[in-house]
Amino acid sequence: MSFELYGDWVYDGNKTITEVVKEEGAIPWKIYVAANGEGFLQLSTAAGNVRWSQLGKNADGSTSVLNLNTPIRLVSDTSKEYKINKMMSSHFKGKTQIIDVILPNAMTAIPEYCFRDCANLTNIVIGTNVSSIGVEAFKSTSKLKCDLIFNAKTITTIGSSAFFGCGARNIIFNGEITQSAIGANVFRECVNLNTLKLSGKLEPEGLNSFGNYSFMGTPVKELWMPKYPTFGSRVWEARNSIGISNYSVVIYINPYDAGWKSVCKRWNDLTDAQKAKWTRTDIKPIGLTTATPANQWLVEIPHNKGFYISIR
Repeated sequence: MSFELYGDWVYDGNKTITEVVKEEGAIPWKIYVAANGEGFLQLSTAAGNVRWSQLGKNADGSTSVLNLNTPIRLVSDTSKEYKINKMMSSHFKGKTQIIDVILPNAMTAIPEYCFRDCANLTNIVIGTNVSSIGVEAFKSTSKLKCDLIFNAKTITTIGSSAFFGCGARNIIFNGEITQSAIGANVFRECVNLNTLKLSGKLEPEGLNSFGNYSFMGTPVKELWMPKYPTFGSRVWEARNSIGISNYSVVIYINPYDAGWKSVCKRWNDLTDAQKAKWTRTDIKPIGLTTATPANQWLVEIPHNKGFYISIR
């Protein structure tokens, strides 16, 4: 029995999916798969003789997009569709040839260490149903230039150090994070991070605490955290002159949340010198935090039938 992938991939019947070469001299990707239930395939550990340094190269030497979201069909029955829905732990770990990836929408979890140390990874499109991010899944992906957007309705798991050293510009969770406690180092040293949105719900039920060093060395500019959690030690500490300084972070909140309200010095109670530090003209802050994280601006979440994120 053989498989054919309608689009850019073919299945050779030997547990290998190979990209169709469109340019003479190009070397195709070889992605190893295994049966994973009715209608699905799982990415498996590649054979030891795969020459990663040559895979995915176009004739001109550029690297092709690794699109794992294309459906697979049986040649004998084109009405039946197969989709990749799982990856193995550490599958692309340390593979410097991985530059541009599209993850399958059928996949619900990015396993532990999956893209760790992919030193040249610059762009990745997250599948619409990814609800779990494993330990160190994106650790040390400093060349990422894209936004990481998670659109699943609920996010059940974010592993410790999942984004440690990740270069993404914005990390957006449009669903509710139901995990109560996020482990250590999760957003540590994300030096390019502008916006971090931690809930797509105005009054989330989960996400009650962050582990140690969660934001250490991360100069995030806008943080969407409508619920006030507890923080571990040295969560906001700067390192090597990189990090959050007083009055630098705008935290978008639900202003009626009792936790945030209890640690906020309101705008009318601020000194003129403190008010002068606010330079934005598009929105007025509620006030400044008085507890960890201290001296950060609080701003009400704009919302109409929920709330939205505006990335500037």
